[in-house]
Amino acid sequence: MAIVQRGENIYLVRVYLGRDRVTKKRLQKNVTVYGTREEAEKQEQLLKEKAKSGGLSKSSIRTVAQLMPAYLNAKRHSLDISTRHKMQAFWDRYVVPYIGSFKVEEISTSDIQNLLNFLLDPKKERSSE
Repeated sequence: MAIVQRGENIYLVRVYLGRDRVTKKRLQKNVTVYGTREEAEKQEQLLKEKAKSGGLSKSSIRTVAQLMPAYLNAKRHSLDISTRHKMQAFWDRYVVPYIGSFKVEEISTSDIQNLLNFLLDPKKERSSE
């Protein structure tokens, strides 16, 4: 947790959030404060409180492709093995190629809608018959 002066009345407030469980990379939240050092310290305190209460997402670094394996691992005792395999196959075949590289925090409702439109559109082979 640090406050770094970047210019006259410009401060970078950095709060450590832990490490990503998948990539082991250090996670931190950076906020630029335009104002006095005291305002930067107040912002740092707010960020620390949010981090302690879980208000700052540690998983926002993850990509969409990393979601399903984590979900299936969490549900491994309540889902039948064939259901898990089908879900994973659908995810790998349709979702990952389309939006798998997006970071979770970058996904918008329009991205999801575009994916659904792609999945629901009739195939070109069928329309030419």
